[in-house]
Amino acid sequence: MDRDDDIDAYFKDDGSKIRSLDLPVLKKIMPLLEHRHKKDSEIFEKLVNNSNQLRQTLGSLEIDNNQLDKSVKKKYQIYEELEIRGTKAERKLNKIKVMCPIYETKMNKFLDELSGKDEPKIKKGTGDESTTPTSSWLQLEETLIKRKKDLEGSAKVNQEKIDKFVEKYLN
Repeated sequence: MDRDDDIDAYFKDDGSKIRSLDLPVLKKIMPLLEHRHKKDSEIFEKLVNNSNQLRQTLGSLEIDNNQLDKSVKKKYQIYEELEIRGTKAERKLNKIKVMCPIYETKMNKFLDELSGKDEPKIKKGTGDESTTPTSSWLQLEETLIKRKKDLEGSAKVNQEKIDKFVEKYLN
């Protein structure tokens, strides 16, 4: 029979039984009680250590969770900022789409004024190649073509910057 079983036999019914024992019996079970106390103390210490480890793990997990929350909030703010920028860019593009016919009308009016100064106007799709543009028209056309290329290049560069920004902050 194990020592723990012996002690359990003494306390089987209730604690009043131990009070009724005489001194020789108490001396006999004293080593058993000390052994049981030592064993129970070891188990209690293990439980306390496990509890402390679990608390530390829980604390580190809460810290990690807080950091993840901050990261998500930051990325969400970046996303909102990009969404606002995208909306502004769409508005600008829509404005440009609306303004293009106006600029085209102004350009045609300007060309009409030039044609009034004995400079021929080049019309789209006429196929009339007998009219040759003058040097001022060619210079204006070259300037406009160059400006268009510059704007297209600038748009590409800006789009690349936006793409890099998005990749950097959303990944």
